[in-house]
Amino acid sequence: MPTENDIIQLALRGRGLCSYVQKGRQIVVSRQRGPVWPDRGNSFWIARFGEAWYVVTWTPVAYRVPAEVSVVDVAAAFVDVGDKAQWRIPPEMIEQYRLEEVGREEFERLWGGA
Repeated sequence: MPTENDIIQLALRGRGLCSYVQKGRQIVVSRQRGPVWPDRGNSFWIARFGEAWYVVTWTPVAYRVPAEVSVVDVAAAFVDVGDKAQWRIPPEMIEQYRLEEVGREEFERLWGGA
C-alpha cells in the first residue's frame, strides 16, 4: 500500500521533478538526479507536520501550504526559481499560493514533534 509520501513523490515525478526521502520525513525536491548540490539549480524540501504540508528552504525558512493548495503545485513552481538553492520563496509566490511563513520557534517545535 503506497504511503502519502509515495503518492506525493509520484505526483512530483509526473511533473518532471526529482525527489528522495531524507531523514525519514523530508522529501527533497529538485530537478537534479541523485543528491542535490546548492549551485546546480534550486532545491528544497517538503514535509507534512500534523495536518499541513510545508515547503522548507535549506536556510531553513518554512512555509505552511494552505489545505486547499496542492504542495505539488507549489513545488513545481518553486523548483524553477533561480539557478541555485533559494533562501526564501519569492513574495509573488507567497501571495499566489497564500503561503504562511512559519517562525523559527514554531518550525523547531514542528520538526521536534513530528
